Amino acid sequence: MTAVLDASVIVRWLLQDSERERDTDKASALLESVVRGEIAVLQPVHWLVEVAAVLARVTPQTAVDDIDQLAATERPTTNEPNALRRAPIAGYNRA
Repeated sequence: MTAVLDASVIVRWLLQDSERERDTDKASALLESVVRGEIAVLQPVHWLVEVAAVLARVTPQTAVDDIDQLAATERPTTNEPNALRRAPIAGYNRA
């Protein structure tokens, strides 16, 4: 199974603040599935820019380090329009 994640899910992984961000528990469970290899992730090419924009606004003191860590994960990306349509507003979609 492959998930196309939007920036809000990835930001929830980093913030881990359920009082500030709803569905943090769902995002964390998804991360665990990704780490265990149960779900693969395919990202639109612009995913890191979207996440960086949010982090620069919400957590500017740690944004650079967080983005460096995310960039080091080398997530597979695509320009495929179908993948862009699958990235939902509410969180994630399974492809």
